[in-house]
Formats: sequence, C-alpha cells, structure tokens
Amino acid sequence: MQKALILEDNPEALAWIERRFKNVFPDASIVPAITIQQAQNSLSQHTFNMALIDLQLPDGSGLDVIKQINQTDPTLTCIVITIYDDDAHLFPALQAGAHGYLLKDMPSEQFESRLKLTASGEPALSPTIARKIIKHFERSHLSQPSHNLTNREQEVLIFIAKGLTSKEVASLLEISNYTVKEYIKNICNYSPPPQLINLMKGDVIRHKS
Repeated sequence: MQKALILEDNPEALAWIERRFKNVFPDASIVPAITIQQAQNSLSQHTFNMALIDLQLPDGSGLDVIKQINQTDPTLTCIVITIYDDDAHLFPALQAGAHGYLLKDMPSEQFESRLKLTASGEPALSPTIARKIIKHFERSHLSQPSHNLTNREQEVLIFIAKGLTSKEVASLLEISNYTVKEYIKNICNYSPPPQLINLMKGDVIRHKS
C-alpha cells in the first residue's frame, strides 16, 4: 500500500494535492507536513513509498528534504510539486535527487496521469518541464556539445513535452515501455555543470531581493 509524505505549507494546495493523490491511490495513507521540521519528524517515524515536496517553505527549502531522503532512503520516490517552472528551480531539484517535477497549475487529469506513472517506476515530468529540459539541452549543445542528449532521448523527451505517456511513446517509437522509462530516467539524471547551477541559484536570489 502506498504511504506518502506531502510537504506543502499552503492549505488549499495541500488539499488539492491530497485529492489528486487519493484519486490515483485510493487506499493510500497520507501524512501531511507544512514545515521542513514536521517533514523530518515524520520521516523518522514512518516508512514512506513517496514524498511530494514543495520547494518554498516557511523554514527553508524543500531541496534540503530531498537531499536528506536520498542520503537516508534512496528508494523513496521524491517528486517536486511546485509553481516554479524555471531552470533555476528545476535543475537544482533534479540534481538534488528528485525523481519527478510536476506543476501545481497542471490540469487535474494530467497531474494524476503523471503521478500514476510513478507507481511503475517512471519519473514524473509535466509536459511544460519536458519542454524546459529540451530548451536547456538545445542551449548547452551550442556552448558545450558534450552536454547533450542522444537522438533517441531527444525523441522521447519531445513526445513527453507533447503530453504523451510512456506507453504511447513506446508505441510510436516501436520500442518497449521499459526502454522509454529508462530513457526518461537518464534524462532526469542529466544535470548542468556546477558553475551553471551556481549561476541559476544566484539568479533566484537576485529576483527575490
């Protein structure tokens, strides 16, 4: 049975995420947390299959929780649930160990569809985020050709960006669903060089000040 930690400080957003999760996993047990401290306490008291984590929290960044989980229980699936669709939030989250990145403004049906795929081991990426990754690698290929996706990974990512599921992509490309999932995992494991990560973090700080 699924048991999920949901770290979200906005009551309305928390209720929305809980409804979406219950629609996908009706028998699941949910433990909510509104602060990092509460989340850490819950992680020490419960065993979870999944953690849905907001990035901006009253007592810090959700990235710290993702890093902690990956150090203590790397089998736990961490999915970022956020309003931020920019590179400065996306790539640090993937680098920290997030298995997926979903946006709160996604249509409910699409959100649930992506969430459901995580049960079979597929990273959850919203189409908007897939398009962001495509643009990132288009830019990085011009400046650093070694930081690039394979042709097949690009094909898979383009279809995900159009809203297709892994099963639909597999059918179109005439490959197995398992192979598509592995391509998506590889894409999520790519990350910008540390210098770029630092620049993006600095950009976030400048926008907040």
